[in-house]
Amino acid sequence: MNITKRIERLCSAKNITIAELERKLDFGNGTIRRWEKSFPSIDKLAKVADYFNVGITYLYSGKEEKGGDIAARKFSELSLEEREAVENLIDFYIERKKKTGV
Repeated sequence: MNITKRIERLCSAKNITIAELERKLDFGNGTIRRWEKSFPSIDKLAKVADYFNVGITYLYSGKEEKGGDIAARKFSELSLEEREAVENLIDFYIERKKKTGV
């Protein structure tokens, strides 16, 4: 299955057409269909991935992302204050792990 087919499936799951997706993402008409014969730019592919909350890796290969990729994408959606809170929590658990040896 190619990128376009994966996008068609994702569109179908959201009950939208590829044309509607292109309008929502400010792509030119037929942009995604052209990807059947050429590779998309990374910025356009990233917009599609973000819209469907999937990774670029999934769009290219059909394989799900690894946990770290998913966590990094979700982390980037947080505000600066929220990111700092998560980082502090991670630091807390790392230090606790060092002290307990677990």
